[in-house]
Amino acid sequence: MNILSYKDAQQYDDRSYWQYYLSLLRTKQLIIFTFYTKTDYNSRLIKINLFFSSFALYYTVKALFFNDAVMHVIYKNKGVYNFVFQLPQIIYSTIISVILGTILSHLSLTQNNVVKIKNSTYEKDRNEYKIEFEKFIRRLKLKFVLFFVINFSLIIFFW
Repeated sequence: MNILSYKDAQQYDDRSYWQYYLSLLRTKQLIIFTFYTKTDYNSRLIKINLFFSSFALYYTVKALFFNDAVMHVIYKNKGVYNFVFQLPQIIYSTIISVILGTILSHLSLTQNNVVKIKNSTYEKDRNEYKIEFEKFIRRLKLKFVLFFVINFSLIIFFW
């Protein structure tokens, strides 16, 4: 329901504001998405792997921007947080983390692909559906292999 166009949502979506809000929480909030959703089309093992990889990614990228000069400025300020000095580091680390996290999410999550193939079954005959399903499975295998190779490489780099 969350990926419907505006016109389709007006026609088919009869959820209340709170139901829609809870639906967005289940899909967008990382902890709830990983541990408390059971009715989506994503692998639970891959979601847990993505959760811990995201956690490591955010902390590692943030830590890469702390060097001797930054620590010296913090020491000179006697531990007082200087937001203006930290702002470029915050922005850069956020941009890098979001880009890498988006790539990992795109490679690991399968819900949109499964919904697309599920909706297309009604429009195709059996042979055409079988061919499309086989292509879908090959694409998923490739995505998962790429996810685990990139994820493993990043975890080794983080270490």
